[in-house]
Amino acid sequence: MVGKCEDKASQKEIQDFRDALKKMNLSIRRFGEVVASHEAEETYDAVTEDDEKNKICEKVKKSFNKNRSITVVRLNQYWKYLSQEPNFCNAGRIVLPNGRDYLGQSKYTDQIMAAFSKPK
Repeated sequence: MVGKCEDKASQKEIQDFRDALKKMNLSIRRFGEVVASHEAEETYDAVTEDDEKNKICEKVKKSFNKNRSITVVRLNQYWKYLSQEPNFCNAGRIVLPNGRDYLGQSKYTDQIMAAFSKPK
C-alpha cells in the first residue's frame, strides 16, 4: 500500500514561523494553546474539550521538534491561527487578501499594500 504524500514545509519555512512566534513573545507551548482553542471548539463538546486541548497542545509541541516535519498545509493553518492573535503585527508579517500567503515586512510595505488597496 502506498501512503499519501503531502508536501513538507522546508526548514526555512519552519524557522520563519518560529521567528514570528519569538517576535510575538509566544512559546511553542502557548501557541499550542492557541491552536487548541481553535480546533477543540470546532470539533468537541465541553466534556472532552479540556482533554482534547491538552492532546492538541502536545501534538503542536511535538510537530516543532527538530526531527519532525510539518506539512505545508498544516503550517499555513498555523499561520492563519497566528494571524488572528492581537499582536500579530509584531511578527513582521502582512496577510495578503487571499489569506494564503504572508509577506515579510520590508521598506516596500506601503508600496506592496497600495497595490491591493481599492481607490476611493
